[in-house]
Amino acid sequence: MIARALEAIIGRELAGSPAPTEVLWVRARDGWSLPLRRYAPSSSRPARPLVLAPGLGGNHAAFDLDPTRSLAHVLVARGYDVFIPAFRGAEATEPPPRGAAATRWDIRLRAMIADDAEAIVDGVLAATGASEVGWVGHSLGALIGLQLAAGPRASALSGLVAIGAPLDLGAPALRRWLTIAIRIAHATTGGDRVPLRRLARLEAPLMGRLSIPHELAFVSPPGIDPDLTRRLHAHGVEDLPGSLLRDLSCLGDDPGWSESALAKLRLPVTFIAGERDPWAPPALTAGALRRAGLSESDLVAVGPSNGHRGDYAHVALIAGSHAPAEVFPLVLRALERS
Repeated sequence: MIARALEAIIGRELAGSPAPTEVLWVRARDGWSLPLRRYAPSSSRPARPLVLAPGLGGNHAAFDLDPTRSLAHVLVARGYDVFIPAFRGAEATEPPPRGAAATRWDIRLRAMIADDAEAIVDGVLAATGASEVGWVGHSLGALIGLQLAAGPRASALSGLVAIGAPLDLGAPALRRWLTIAIRIAHATTGGDRVPLRRLARLEAPLMGRLSIPHELAFVSPPGIDPDLTRRLHAHGVEDLPGSLLRDLSCLGDDPGWSESALAKLRLPVTFIAGERDPWAPPALTAGALRRAGLSESDLVAVGPSNGHRGDYAHVALIAGSHAPAEVFPLVLRALERS
């Protein structure tokens, strides 16, 4: 009861996540209902539809915490019809009516790719009447887009922009983080999930004010303004399903999972990697591209070594202080190629 009361107070004090133009719903083949938050341009001219896919443990708020630092708003201003989905397991989603309690946290990566992503693309195409949709994904949202682009529905995509895509799930920093997360899931919910949404809300007021170990913080402060870090913890975090964490951990032993998808790509793709990103550093991303036979010219590294002012860790790529001036233009440029 005390924790819930604190969450409510924190949510009110850190309120401010802007609202989308409308919320549409799509249904995956296995019955999951998923919301699509739409940010439509005001112009009457035809707009290019675009999916903006959040990463592991994130939601739409990560792309739209502040109008002055919102990737969603930047894209809309450039004439894109933006749709931000929630993947199964997020609080806003609804499991199939039958066996809802049993399936709520039975979240598998293959279903997110084969069922959720396809339903999202079909929903966007139906809502807009377009024949293709662009996909901009962050973290896990980028990996899902990559697998979709390498599969039978590739023709429905006009291009892919992958921001902070952890192509090597066996990277030491990511493997350590997954191991810790799985242990927390077992300790707190018997393995069902990491109750990250509540934990992040409770620690939100402390972010930028106290030193919190990186493993215990959803967003590490470097590169992100303290006020935005606090709002991101209060509004932009979802629980982590234990089954999904275990899927990702197992794929860490199979480097060919991402590389085989990379080798099948036949559409314009751009990877954006942050120098301080321990999960998807430029060197690991470049290595995966080389092994798959792709050109390293498809990779853009951002950070001080490349003349940028921003210090880009994983989430700073989309919410960092300098991201609107340094990362968002790279996204726009990549989309113009598709």
